[in-house]
Amino acid sequence: MTTENKTQLTIELDDALRCRLEDVARRKGISLSEYCEWVMEQAVAADEPKALTYEEELAWLENLERLRREIFGDRVLPDSAPMIRKMRGHED
Repeated sequence: MTTENKTQLTIELDDALRCRLEDVARRKGISLSEYCEWVMEQAVAADEPKALTYEEELAWLENLERLRREIFGDRVLPDSAPMIRKMRGHED
């Protein structure tokens, strides 16, 4: 593994955790640094928001429409632009 585009990170670890990390890295045949980078990559990827697929987005929009109908029925809400202009001091 090259060190191009890499930044060194210093962290404090419990001795027992460091030993466990070293043991797993050794069993995988990689360095402690490589293993820690892999573990952090997995953790960050799991926490990053994922883009919705077309099907997921469509389902989300359909659910939103269903919820709007539950709340408002077929009512058409009035245009809020005049009220916003009035609040901003731009009377019509």
